[in-house]
Amino acid sequence: MSHSLNSILNNYLKHSLSSNLSSNLSSILSSNLTRNLTSNLTSNLSSNLSSNLNSYINYIMNNTMKIYVMYSLSGNLNYALSGNLYHSQRGNLNCNMYSYLKSILNNNLHSKLDNMVKQK
Repeated sequence: MSHSLNSILNNYLKHSLSSNLSSNLSSILSSNLTRNLTSNLTSNLSSNLSSNLNSYINYIMNNTMKIYVMYSLSGNLNYALSGNLYHSQRGNLNCNMYSYLKSILNNNLHSKLDNMVKQK
């Protein structure tokens, strides 16, 4: 009996507390001061978000896409150079060209990635 009475009282208290809080919150939110503050806050937030988003998108387009394209190119070129074309023509020239191109691509990619990490 006492347990159920406790639970009923607890539920009632929770409900009354939440209804009081919500009514107080709605009255605070409906006041002119709060309305002005929230409108200013939301306008500032939206402008900051849009400028930050634009700069972030520009950063991604300028840096990450370049690195992704370089990485894709180097991967495809490494694959092509190490494929049938390279193995079917085993001259010194091809061997030197393959290692030279691979070293250039790997060095460029690693230096770009290092610069990106240092910038952040």
